[in-house]
Amino acid sequence: MSSLTATRKHSKSKQKKSGFQKLWDKADRLQRQNEQLKSRLDGLIERTEQTIKPVEKEAAESDIPLLRKLLKMGQRKSLAKWEREVLDEWIKDMITEMQVFGITDSEMMDDVARYDAYRLGIELDEDPDGASGTAYEQLSDHIQNLQRETEEAAERERAETEADFDNLKETMEAFVESILDERLGPPPATDRPESGTPDIFQSELDAELEKQAEDYQARRQALRDEIMNELNQDLKDEFGASPFDDGIENEEDPFTNPDFGFEDEHQNTSTDAPKIDNQTFHKMFRATAAKLHPDRESDPARRLEKQKLMADLLKARKKGDLLTVFRMYQQHTNNSESFSKADEAQLTQALRQHIEQLEKEKDEIILQSPMHYSVYHSFYHTSKKKQDQKIEQHLKRVRKKISESSKCFSTIKSLKTLKPWLEVRYDNLRFSALEGLMGGIDLGDMDWDNDPF
Repeated sequence: MSSLTATRKHSKSKQKKSGFQKLWDKADRLQRQNEQLKSRLDGLIERTEQTIKPVEKEAAESDIPLLRKLLKMGQRKSLAKWEREVLDEWIKDMITEMQVFGITDSEMMDDVARYDAYRLGIELDEDPDGASGTAYEQLSDHIQNLQRETEEAAERERAETEADFDNLKETMEAFVESILDERLGPPPATDRPESGTPDIFQSELDAELEKQAEDYQARRQALRDEIMNELNQDLKDEFGASPFDDGIENEEDPFTNPDFGFEDEHQNTSTDAPKIDNQTFHKMFRATAAKLHPDRESDPARRLEKQKLMADLLKARKKGDLLTVFRMYQQHTNNSESFSKADEAQLTQALRQHIEQLEKEKDEIILQSPMHYSVYHSFYHTSKKKQDQKIEQHLKRVRKKISESSKCFSTIKSLKTLKPWLEVRYDNLRFSALEGLMGGIDLGDMDWDNDPF
């Protein structure tokens, strides 16, 4: 018999912790970290909405004059390929930020449509009467028509391929049947000629003829399967597909395959931990519940306190919260009952399961929404001071972007003055990609956003 101890008091004497105590410490730490993470993330999101988003929106709005200028310059033919690619990325980044804050009006969308139409080689009707629709409407209609034509062409090709496969399948089946006829001959006759006189062995003869026919069909089917498998494999080896695979009808779309990509692996996950089927767990619950039952308390104030504690205990049992049940067991029972080796083994296994659930819970907290994910990776830190530093650094970059957007707009007056800015952005993109390939290694405290002047 042994007694499990998981209090947070420190003894003066240095005693080696048991395996259970180490697991308990880890679970206790994870639970406190998850509670802290949830609370701080909620606070960070509120702070983001109040202090960060307004500055980011101001930065996006400051890009509007520059974006209009870039959209017009982007329709010049004298830009090199790399310059146009950098400009495309620049324009796309600005539009994305503006769409996040809903500051793209119809005039802006028309300017973007004219730029896209130029890049795609599509001529728009700039009729001043607007009979053909706005530039955005014209480009949308054109793209929808192209998509429809592409889908119709793909469907025709698919139907033709299916028809070819069906014809090939029929040809192969007829060819196999001819081989079977050649190797096995015609099927045996099942009808006896009528003699006009009763035959006392008629039933036996009919049964024998039927058996011969069944044996023939079984041999024919076995030989058919053998030949078809050989032909099927030959077609696969030669062409990578066979009409007998039903590959066209059963072809899987990889984006609808539940095993593909990210397929919301955190979707429909329960925030409650699974109930732990553990005798020791339930024994601790019953012992604690007996001590906390409010009906056994005569003092009204103490009864109210026990009602609250009992509610916490029931909630912990429902969630399978081993830590809370065990902690309340230690606090509210005399804790004199020792645990057997079997009890200790069961409790240790339950604790390991709870640790696994706590580790999953951390991911669920972070991934419960795109905002939680973004805020966690951008600003979260266990140290409030470092967290504040991250936010301040971000706001500093955003404010600097506002200043640079204004300066960029005033200095870009022609393609000649645009190209130095494109060179800076090209270097920035190249070094960012290099840093990513190197696993996030810091390439130095360098200001890649310096203007070229």
